[in-house]
Amino acid sequence: MYSKILKKISKKNSRIYNLKNESLSQVFFCRISYLITPFFIILNTSPNIITFINFIFAILSIVFIFIGSGDLFNIGIMFYFLYRIVDFCDGSVARHYNKSTFYGRFIDGVADIFLNAFLVFSLSFYSFKIFESFNLLALGCIAAILTSFDSFIYDKYAALARWSNSENKAKVLPYIKKTFMPKLPFLYNDLITILLFLLPFLKFEKNFFFFSILSIFLIFIISALQTLVIHLYFAFINFNLNAKVKNRSKTPKKP
Repeated sequence: MYSKILKKISKKNSRIYNLKNESLSQVFFCRISYLITPFFIILNTSPNIITFINFIFAILSIVFIFIGSGDLFNIGIMFYFLYRIVDFCDGSVARHYNKSTFYGRFIDGVADIFLNAFLVFSLSFYSFKIFESFNLLALGCIAAILTSFDSFIYDKYAALARWSNSENKAKVLPYIKKTFMPKLPFLYNDLITILLFLLPFLKFEKNFFFFSILSIFLIFIISALQTLVIHLYFAFINFNLNAKVKNRSKTPKKP
């Protein structure tokens, strides 16, 4: 039974998660998730329950990194990678039962935003405990804030593109990242993954650890600023179209 489920999951996901559509690290974590997903299916676990379990992994990762004493930092990084793996399981289970819902995608996306932002916050405060550098702390906080706005800009543009297409019968592509320099975000993702993986091993090499933390913050900032600039540019080009004015005041009709 396990092998049959594993083969079915692998076949379905290989069409979605491959090196053409995702970063190398995402494909790697997806492949590992194949080994875990059949257990959720055998136990008849719903996709939303899996998402909730994974949300707990995200919270544990953030808390342990923030505290950082002893081996808790290493455990926090371990929970982060566990989150990255299990993050694929809820979608795989939903596709297995053909029960994929927009609600599931919504809470999955919110969990990703939550983890990325607070992961950077926790790294900022942990690095401050070690280096007592307010500049590094401030840079990390800026990176965390911009990381959350990165997702909001991405989704807001997509929503407005669909709205504009509906009202003006236009054909604006909702997702620019898939057409404009699509491989660059993959590179950012892979670099951050590699640096996070190396952090527990570099913890006692302060110079390398400082450089790794600094690089993670800068990559998050560069990625967010790139998203902002690109979407502002394409919004200026594509959204100079008519938009219907919302009539918020409902005047009662005269008899």
